Amino acid sequence: MPGLPGLTATVFDLPHVTGFAARMIAAAELSGRITAADGGLFASGKYPAGHDVAQLSGGQEPAGGVSMLG
Repeated sequence: MPGLPGLTATVFDLPHVTGFAARMIAAAELSGRITAADGGLFASGKYPAGHDVAQLSGGQEPAGGVSMLG
C-alpha cells in the first residue's frame, strides 16, 4: 500500500477468516492501516462504521464480487 498512503481497510468476515487475516496483517506490519472485524454479510448485527466503499467477494455474490459505493 505504499502508493496509497491514506488508505485504510477493514476485513469483515467470519471469525476463522478474520483470525487468519489479523495474523497476516500483523506479519505484513500493516496493523495501523488494516483491521479485522468479526461478522457476516448475511448475519444480523452492525457492519463496521466509517467506510466509503465495500468490496464484496465470495459467498453468494456474482463471480468476481460486487463493489458498492456509499
